[in-house]
Amino acid sequence: NAHFGPESPRAAFVRTGNTYHKRHVELLALGDPHYAAEGFKSFCAVPVMHEGRPVAVMNYFSRTLEAMPAVIIEGLEAIAFQAGAAIVRIRAEEAHRASRADYQDLVNNQIAGIYRIRVRSSESWGSPDAPPYAYEFVNDRYCELTGFSKEELLADPTITLRQIHPEDYGEWADLNEKANRDREPFMWEGRM
Repeated sequence: NAHFGPESPRAAFVRTGNTYHKRHVELLALGDPHYAAEGFKSFCAVPVMHEGRPVAVMNYFSRTLEAMPAVIIEGLEAIAFQAGAAIVRIRAEEAHRASRADYQDLVNNQIAGIYRIRVRSSESWGSPDAPPYAYEFVNDRYCELTGFSKEELLADPTITLRQIHPEDYGEWADLNEKANRDREPFMWEGRM
């Protein structure tokens, strides 16, 4: 709030989680010239709390009411309760986006090609023309190694399969089926 700092008695009161409200005569007694200049007759500061901590404060002023009625204060407190959950959710989403960007940066700067697939069925991996999976993610290095763009790889998982040397394809398919069946990491060295 522009009118009182974080160490003021009013801010300390808000940190308790209690609503702070003043009637017209109490506002005048505070001696703040802003209140008189604006013609405020009553004031209400509602802390926006989440898990017992204030995350914001909502300030309401009235030029017509000498005192904020209890029903209005209760309504403002209900709004503040919803706002607290929304603010925390938005902050969590922002933190998640930042964390995801850091992760993407880390993965994209690896010397190894990294990809993630989603297996759609337990069908055989024997045919390079009909793989039972789709790419969900490929890093920049994987694109460099395969010579294809992310868009090409995500749109068509058969692109890389057709690059596997025909003599190595059977081993590649067998190892994939085993990794999928046994729920273990897939590792393969072969010719492309």
